[in-house]
Formats: sequence, structure tokens, C-alpha cells
Amino acid sequence: MGWMPLSPGGIAICRTRGIGVEAVGEGIHGKGCHHRRRSGKNVFQVHGAAADGSVLFREKLSRPQFARFIADQPPFLVAMEACASAHHWAREMARHGHEVRLIAPHYVKPFLKRQKNDAADAEAITEALRPAMRFVEPKSADQQARAVAFRTRERLVKQRTEAVNALRSHLDEFGHTTSEGIGHVPRLAKVFDDPENDVPELARDICRPFRLLNVLDDFNREDLGSAIDFSLPAERVVRALNQIIEWRGAPRTIRIDNGPEYISGTLMEWAEHKGIALAHIQPGKPQQNAYVERYNRTIRHEWLDLDIFETIKAV
Repeated sequence: MGWMPLSPGGIAICRTRGIGVEAVGEGIHGKGCHHRRRSGKNVFQVHGAAADGSVLFREKLSRPQFARFIADQPPFLVAMEACASAHHWAREMARHGHEVRLIAPHYVKPFLKRQKNDAADAEAITEALRPAMRFVEPKSADQQARAVAFRTRERLVKQRTEAVNALRSHLDEFGHTTSEGIGHVPRLAKVFDDPENDVPELARDICRPFRLLNVLDDFNREDLGSAIDFSLPAERVVRALNQIIEWRGAPRTIRIDNGPEYISGTLMEWAEHKGIALAHIQPGKPQQNAYVERYNRTIRHEWLDLDIFETIKAV
């Protein structure tokens, strides 16, 4: 982190240096902020330089001390290596009237004069503060929140892929093979649903996937009910719909996809008996049932994928 006082007529970065700060503390190694687990507390190495390049001070501050330090200083021009926590500190410093510049770590490295350590890194950041330097725009809290959502989704997708690959390898040990890809998961489910195969009961209970039925109101998109089981045949769907009708009343139409349980004679006979029209979406066009598909995806990725369930009751 580089830091320098603001000049009365503006900032002439070409004539100035500043304060360099190197953060040390518990956490993850990353992008210029060195986090060492052997350190019991967060430490900031501060290097201050005047406009002529002379050293004003070198300090090593704890996190509380550093927070008080930036609050007590007059407006400075601050340069920091761009890392995850740098954006937070950039917002904090801007709140105290300081002007902040974030520099990518690989742009700071050429200015390192001697053996790499926190004090040398902090001084190198001040040296890197010059007009031709490319700076990173500090992120707002909302921007970082969106990045967290993106990274979380990416991690969940990775975990799902790992789970499917693990399931394929487990079944391969019992002589059941399937192709790679998330689209082949229904084939894996059929293996567990077949009582005649040689998969032991213990492995069947641990690896067996489950199915989820969600019923939404087409008017206000309220979740009217859900059914969860290892298998959801037409009879199970009919039972779930009857439970909803008992308190909600029968609808005029139910829009459904073209799964085998939804095109079965059992469901069609039930609908005819109740005077309910079944509106099947066109094959290959799930967007006709878009908000239901989106709701199902939210439940799968943002709710169920966050846990590992040992029993269907726990689900």
C-alpha cells in the first residue's frame, strides 16, 4: 500500500511517493496481501515517503492500530496492491477523505529493490505510484457481493460434478457403467431403483438419488406444496395433488412437462375424474414452464446442494 499527502493544487503523482503497507495475518495467501497462519494477529507494514522520495516513516501496525492510523491522518494519496481485502480498505480510506490507488501485484514486483519481505514490498508499492501506472478500480460492496454469488455458484456446480463422478465410480465397482455428464444421472437412478441388481443395500441407501415435485400457483407463483421421495410415480403425484386440492380447491388447468409420470394413464384418468385439464408443454421447450424450472433450479442449487443428506426424511 502506498500513501502520500494530497497537494493543495491537486496531485502530481510524477513528483510524489507515498506510504506502503503490507498486510500480514491469518487467512488465505493471495495477491499481494501476505496472510501467514503462524501469525496470531493481522499486521500492516506501513511505508511513508515525501514528495521528493525521502522516507517519512516505517511502521508495523496491528489491525486496530491501522484503522486508527488512517482515521487520524490528513488526506493522503494511498496506493495498495489489489487483493481481496484491498477493496474493503479502499472504501474505508475513501470514507476518511483519502484518495486510493490499487495496483496489480505483477506491476509492483519490478520495483522491489532487495530481498522480498513486508517492509520491502511496502516500499516497492510507493515506488510503483507513478503516472504511467495502470490502476485497478476499487470495487463497491455490492460488486463484491455479486462476485461472491458468482463464485459460490461456481463452487456448487463443481461440487455437483464431483458428486456425480463419485457416484459413477461407485457403481462401476459393481459392474454398472454410464457415460460422463450430468445428463446421464437418470440412468444412475434407475440402477438404484432396480431391486433385482446386485448393488448391496448399504451402498444403495448411501448413493441413491431422490426426486422432488414442486407445485406452484400460476397466478401468484406461490409454492403450494412439495413431494420428496426416491421415486415419484404417477400414483405418488396424484396423492400429492389431492392433498393440495383438499385445502386449496381444484384448479381448472395444470401445466406440466412430458415426464413419464405426467403422461401416464393414471394421471390422465385422475384429471378427467376431477374435471381438470392437463396442459403439457411442447417437448424440448422448457421455457413454456420457465418460472417453474427456475424455481426448481433454485431449490436444487441454493438449498439442497448445500447439505449432504443421509435419509429421505432429512431431505
